[in-house]
Amino acid sequence: MTSSRHAQLLLRLLPPVAYDPNGQRVGLRAQAAGKVLDDLAGSFAALVGALSPISAGDQLTLWERNLAIEPEFGAPYASRVARILSRLRETGGLSIPYFTRIAAGLGYRIDIEEQGARVLGNTWCGMRLRHPDTQWLWTVHVSGQPVRIWHARCGSSRCGERLTMVSDPIIEALFNDLKPADTRCLFYYE
Repeated sequence: MTSSRHAQLLLRLLPPVAYDPNGQRVGLRAQAAGKVLDDLAGSFAALVGALSPISAGDQLTLWERNLAIEPEFGAPYASRVARILSRLRETGGLSIPYFTRIAAGLGYRIDIEEQGARVLGNTWCGMRLRHPDTQWLWTVHVSGQPVRIWHARCGSSRCGERLTMVSDPIIEALFNDLKPADTRCLFYYE
């Protein structure tokens, strides 16, 4: 018998009359396939461990790279995990109260109305549908900070542009970076 766990399982799957599990060729093939399956199982366990920074092990550097964290030289593993978890907490909220707190920290007072997906039974004929990638729509009412107002001017504007456009690149960029992927934000300024 071979020492590979998967090779032993493969040999047990053989029909008892058609193949001799103790045969040399059958044993070699089972050992080769069993080694591949053992290696695959080990890789799978490492990948499952890497899903969390706490159990990432050697894959912790991938977490640091993806979160743009530069680890201190010689920092202990627990310290590196704590930095990753704090970075995830600071950008990990997807709730409306989380976005309201972020905006309040920047000096904005906002109110978010969430409109759900357009689904059969909740829509009617002639109702405008959204982009296929957008399931949710947030209407963000912004007040509190001065906003940038763009007026159409002869020579600097083009046909089809709005005569006046109001925007605030800071709050819009922040929301568009952090919002859930299937959500679209429409901003209204007061």
